[in-house]
Amino acid sequence: MFVLNWQLALVAMVTLPIMGTLLFVLIRKVKATAQKQRKHEGAIASHVNEVLGAISLVQAFGREEHEESRLQKYSDHHVEQGIHTARLTASVSRMVHIVEALGTAGIVLFGGWLVLGKQMTPGDLLVFLSYGHSLYKPLRNLSSLSVKFSRAMVSAKRVADILDIEPEIRDLPDARQASALQGDIAFHQVAFGYERNTNVLHGVSFHIDAGQKVALVGSSGAGKSTIVNLILRLYEPQSGSIMIDGINSAQYKRESLRQHIGIVLQDTVLFGASIAENISYGKPDATREEIERAAALSYAHDFIAALPDGYDTILGERGNTLSGGQRQRICLARAIIKQPSILILDEPTSAVDPASAALIRDTVARLQTGKTTLVIAHQFVAMDQFDQILVLENGRLVEQGTHLQLVAHKGQYYALLAHQAREAQWEDAGASSTLRPETEGEAETYA
Repeated sequence: MFVLNWQLALVAMVTLPIMGTLLFVLIRKVKATAQKQRKHEGAIASHVNEVLGAISLVQAFGREEHEESRLQKYSDHHVEQGIHTARLTASVSRMVHIVEALGTAGIVLFGGWLVLGKQMTPGDLLVFLSYGHSLYKPLRNLSSLSVKFSRAMVSAKRVADILDIEPEIRDLPDARQASALQGDIAFHQVAFGYERNTNVLHGVSFHIDAGQKVALVGSSGAGKSTIVNLILRLYEPQSGSIMIDGINSAQYKRESLRQHIGIVLQDTVLFGASIAENISYGKPDATREEIERAAALSYAHDFIAALPDGYDTILGERGNTLSGGQRQRICLARAIIKQPSILILDEPTSAVDPASAALIRDTVARLQTGKTTLVIAHQFVAMDQFDQILVLENGRLVEQGTHLQLVAHKGQYYALLAHQAREAQWEDAGASSTLRPETEGEAETYA
């Protein structure tokens, strides 16, 4: 273009910095609006997931219209932001075309003046116009790609932000593998809080010998689940130490430590995969024989085998296609297949029918041999089977001993036991019955 006519080339080039500046400003605005749009999409997804997870509660309280209006509000915000983003995106293309048209008009006007002044031939002007078209075409494409790229970068940044989150718990540089654990657990003056300056545990100390069966009891919020979380190294104590087989748990690699711990939660968690995949979740390389053996030990094999697809049956979301007892037995099989040294149970029988509860208790009784078993006990049933009971209250270990020792002591454990005995009487007698006042023998006879 400069060879053909340098003056006309300068006229064509004048529009380039203008176009570049406009693109820079508009692309930044598109990126900002795209971020807001993604945020609204996240709010919609979060709301839908929350409502679907509690759909029974929503229906029970007749709040369908309320939740629908909330979703409509989120959707309206998302649509408004989407329209705004679309308008900005369209304005980028529109502004590029306007600047291109101005550049072409400048070439025609100045080129026409040069032709009239005999400084340029009409043929050269036509050739120059074709050059100008070739100059602006890649810029048009670049503007379109820039918009798409900026919107893609917003999505990529959301993913990158999640991937870049630093784990709260890190392995030490010289952390060791936890191999062949015996299951000896000791807490030494452990203090911990989920929030700064608010402790959940206060100087908790206890010792569990390898192979012992221990119950954790206490009112809601006493710190039972926190102790389990600390054993699993989901959190680190703020002070004190946790020893596993005489070694500070922080010295172990987290993944290797957790391989030796089996856990069954009160709230069963199953994935929308096959039953075999759910059972082998903690041991991905498990053979079908190992999977079936674990299922048999947890009394799950018979009902699984009766299903049309057996172990290849795909479960619905959170395993809702199964009964509560069936889900819990699959969770037990998942813990069993790891052959853990430490077994943690969060009252696995509290949300199942009596028949399933009996099967689960029998499974646990057979499995605890040779394993350290820690049970968060909400229902005080057969408490005399535990080697020791740890009683927590407000984040402190207030009592420790066997069932008979704690009942004889008539302290916090005795009070909890008596309270549960009264609740059981209410359930048995009915709300309309007249109950006798608590007697001293009530707690002893309940368990």
